[in-house]
Amino acid sequence: MVMLVLKRRYQFWFAITALHKLGATVIPATHLLTEKDIIYRCNAADIKAIVAVGDDIVLDSGERIPLLRQQHPAKGCDYTLCLSDFVRPAGYGEPDHIGVFATTVDSGMETDCHGDIYQQMLRQTLADRLAEAAAERLHYEVRTRLW
Repeated sequence: MVMLVLKRRYQFWFAITALHKLGATVIPATHLLTEKDIIYRCNAADIKAIVAVGDDIVLDSGERIPLLRQQHPAKGCDYTLCLSDFVRPAGYGEPDHIGVFATTVDSGMETDCHGDIYQQMLRQTLADRLAEAAAERLHYEVRTRLW
């Protein structure tokens, strides 16, 4: 018995076909299972192996940085991307390096609207755009000057 957990990946079909050709009984599973659910299913079905690919980045300290995969492929592509696709997997030679930074704006920019919902929506939109622009500029500076 093999549990197959490949969230929205075309490789699922290759893996399930290959496992069937090897004579394995495949149990497809959702990526939404918790650790407790996986342990229960493994014990109940006598599962010998789990084939899975995660989108999270796992740091040396064991901490996870959860990431999201695109929900729809870009034009001209038949696959979806995730930031973890661009990080060297563990066990492939030298460890990879990642940089993380966060940007924000003054919280008063969103809250000092005195009950005017239209002003609040405009301010929230502007705050979102400013934070995104700051992140893009910081990324550009790091990429062109420091890296």
